[in-house]
Amino acid sequence: MIRASQPIEGRQASTDDAVHVTSVLVSAFVGGDLGPWLVPNKTQRRRMYRPYFGMLTRHALEYGLVNITTDGKAVAVMFLRGGGRRVPEIPAYEHRMEQIFGDRVDRFRALDAATEANHPDDVEHLYVQFVAVNLDAQRRGYGSALLDHLHQLADRLGLPCYLESTGSGPTALYDRHGYQPRPSFRIAGDGPQLWPMWRPASNTTDRAGEPAAAAASR
Repeated sequence: MIRASQPIEGRQASTDDAVHVTSVLVSAFVGGDLGPWLVPNKTQRRRMYRPYFGMLTRHALEYGLVNITTDGKAVAVMFLRGGGRRVPEIPAYEHRMEQIFGDRVDRFRALDAATEANHPDDVEHLYVQFVAVNLDAQRRGYGSALLDHLHQLADRLGLPCYLESTGSGPTALYDRHGYQPRPSFRIAGDGPQLWPMWRPASNTTDRAGEPAAAAASR
């Protein structure tokens, strides 16, 4: 691993960062483990991913929390969820998904169904939906830096963290950061495998005045 030459610092993203956050998500995931199953043609996948991740980014900026490194090379997308707390639905989600993906939409519906069916909503937690590093900055410590930053937030809130890993590389990263494996599951029975992981809550709790709690409650 080649480390970044300068310390990696982050900040909370705003709506002004929406286009850039979308670009990082596309760069990170267009070649990811799920991509060939979701949309086999990479050129078509890249074209579809931009409006898809743009939709998800704007939803997260309104109802969740998005962190971005100050150099713009990596982002983390999170929501407070579980224990009776729900994330509002994206308006006209089904229609927008059909417009974006056409005859590939059933694969994305299967992905949504599988992750929802296996989500641990009985306990309030910080759901780490995405940790994404721009293609030209991967394996340089950006993922670890973002995880450290969001774990500070989770620990201040006294909340566990939950995520779904898509491959052995990310799973090893999350293992080093204290995540514990949960039973894996496949998308649509015969699709790619996902590895859910859980980081237990810290004993430190300070719920007052947290921006993430306010953002997720709107």
